[in-house]
Amino acid sequence: MDVPITIGILLALIMSVVETINHAEPTYFDSVVMLLFFLLCGRYLDQAMRRRTRAVAGNLAALKAEVAHRLDEKDEAVLVPTAALKPDDRVLVRPGERIAIDGIVLSGNSELDESLVTGETVRRPAMTGDGLNDAPALAAADASISPITAAGITQAQADAVFLGGRLSPVLDAIAVARRAHALMRQNLAIALVYNLIAVTLAFLGYVTPLVAALAMSGSSTIVTLNALRARSAKATPLTSAPPPIKANAAVPALQGT
Repeated sequence: MDVPITIGILLALIMSVVETINHAEPTYFDSVVMLLFFLLCGRYLDQAMRRRTRAVAGNLAALKAEVAHRLDEKDEAVLVPTAALKPDDRVLVRPGERIAIDGIVLSGNSELDESLVTGETVRRPAMTGDGLNDAPALAAADASISPITAAGITQAQADAVFLGGRLSPVLDAIAVARRAHALMRQNLAIALVYNLIAVTLAFLGYVTPLVAALAMSGSSTIVTLNALRARSAKATPLTSAPPPIKANAAVPALQGT
């Protein structure tokens, strides 16, 4: 992408210098400056998003299990480093623990968070609690929330802590998430239609360099303004409750492959 932009800018500058020397009227100095301005703004936003993406990727990499509970001949769990595991070793996976190796489930059943593998999240059950007995369930849940008034160990196991003792912030979070998901789909449709029209007009030669520079940022501006509508999301009564997380789920045992 940098090569075509550089060529276009150089050609516009050279043509403008030549036209200026020949005392001709059409020049494109302002268009070049405008294009560079919007291009630098786009690069700044792109680098900011890349930094956030690297941070999220680092969080996913931190989910990798460094140790595992290996079962010996007496079926006793021994904590060992993941690197010490060998094929055909049996590993005990307790509720809320991370699976350290690939394997086959020999016994037990549970649910898994596959975000480390897929790199993205899907619709998952959530857990809210404030008591000491809720800590194991919060640790095992895919999404867990606790109030600021909860016990310290419960807050430590939760993914998020909200102020107050009422559950209204939970409803607000669900409303914002649903609103953001709908706006994301709208932005994809808007960007697709906008770029199809803009690229077609540019290909047919109906767009001047100044208009092209403005059009480059037009799509991002529209999408950003549409995304700001997520701030107006309000909590609505839930139509269906997510399935509860059982704290006493069966403990699966894996055999390495």
